[in-house]
Amino acid sequence: MVDRLKKNATYEKDYRFGAGFPVDRAYEFIENIKSELVGKQINKILVNDFWADYDQIKEDNRDYYETAKHFYREHPGRDCLIWDWIIIFEIGGEQFEISLWSPYRYNLGLNKIDIETVIETKGKKIKEFAQYMGNEKLYFDVSCIFEKDIINERIKDICITSKKMDDTDEEVLESIVILLENGKNIKISEDFDNVSVDIK
Repeated sequence: MVDRLKKNATYEKDYRFGAGFPVDRAYEFIENIKSELVGKQINKILVNDFWADYDQIKEDNRDYYETAKHFYREHPGRDCLIWDWIIIFEIGGEQFEISLWSPYRYNLGLNKIDIETVIETKGKKIKEFAQYMGNEKLYFDVSCIFEKDIINERIKDICITSKKMDDTDEEVLESIVILLENGKNIKISEDFDNVSVDIK
């Protein structure tokens, strides 16, 4: 097995409590990994957890809990999907790992996470894999949700957007944007302490 480049960017351990993380490490990280990802296809999308009440999923029989693809019908009119904790894009043999939480906090990684088990969600009812939720060593393959616009598409570029905090005037990470050769853009940002994915 070929050793893969491993990188990460975070302020998690060395920044003041309650503040957003400055954007500088995210900029540097993205610039350093572009050569590993641009021009390659997105093969899979994995998530560490679903943004949901596990007990409710196990008991609830409403249609939008039927499969992973229908899971977010409870948010009518929303363009984005929200995932709990970590989302991983498998891109040409590399793992682009994104965790966003609290307002403007981030942990970005390339090949830093060792994945032990992947649960396939395509065609399965949510109840079939709800028992595994909350286990940090398990990841769910949710590629089926994105197969129309994202899976097997090549990356044209990766960039980030930033904004200034009103109270400190500090530049913080607003979103990570993956531009695809098919013209679609994947905007990844934080929403209610979770990772939000918006496709345009």
